Amino acid sequence: MNSVSHCDTPLLRVAYLDGGPQDGAPVILLHGWPDDATTYARISPVLHEAGFRTFSPWLRGFGPTSFLSKEIMRSGEIAAMAQ
Repeated sequence: MNSVSHCDTPLLRVAYLDGGPQDGAPVILLHGWPDDATTYARISPVLHEAGFRTFSPWLRGFGPTSFLSKEIMRSGEIAAMAQ
């Protein structure tokens, strides 16, 4: 079963689903738009049974992943246009 974990980066608190055997070879499952970390809910158990440990993050702007500060710019496009 997958559990929700968090990892802080300089700008984000990234939420991710973590599952499988602790000593399993890691597999990172990245979703596209407009999906989220739960996209892999049906394949994750198959990977776990095969001995893999999976990490499925909610990418920026999706699910519980959030910016650490309200002061952090959400998009560099505005700053680039201002220049």
